[in-house]
Amino acid sequence: MVNRFLFAYCPEKRVYMENKYTLAFIVLIHFVMYAVISFAFAYNSTDTETTRLIAFNETGTSLIKYFNEPSFYYNGDNGGKTRLFAKIAFFMIVGAFIPFIAVIIVFVVHVRKYTKLHSRHATIARSLMIVVTVQAVLCIVMLLFPISVLTATWGWNIEYNFDALNSVVVLLTLHGFFDTSCTLYCVAPYRRFIKSHFKRNKIRITVAFSNFRSK
Repeated sequence: MVNRFLFAYCPEKRVYMENKYTLAFIVLIHFVMYAVISFAFAYNSTDTETTRLIAFNETGTSLIKYFNEPSFYYNGDNGGKTRLFAKIAFFMIVGAFIPFIAVIIVFVVHVRKYTKLHSRHATIARSLMIVVTVQAVLCIVMLLFPISVLTATWGWNIEYNFDALNSVVVLLTLHGFFDTSCTLYCVAPYRRFIKSHFKRNKIRITVAFSNFRSK
């Protein structure tokens, strides 16, 4: 959002976003996040037989039918350590959620303020706010909310209906598709490329069909 705002209204300030220090900071944040997740899984990983034994001791016979599945994985409670990781993840997400909302509010206020001062940018501002709002809603509804529900359920051992919890997981898995689709549609160069690609294919199909009929 910040990058789009600077690109549209303050191109002279893009240097603060597009430099090696900012990019290195973004990479570092992703590295730390993936490292924490990898450490949590590695810390709680065991061999196949031990995993099945832990699953049997903690869940009884409910998971026995899945023991022979090659992708079977069970993360045991480990004396509460696993739930502690889930609680930490939940508070990290909540901690990121509040600044995220603040950034959106500040962004919209700045766009509206700048538009009043420069009326010729009204169309750009309207389009920019729609894009930001849609992508922010997608992030909150299909990413932050499902992860918060899953980590809270795991961390505090909250009992839900399995269908409801599975629906939350499905919502999480669909975020990538909808976010990519939104980006392809809202970013003009991407949208033009997709349209030109479909037009070329339509022409090819029409020509092929005409040749087939002529034969």
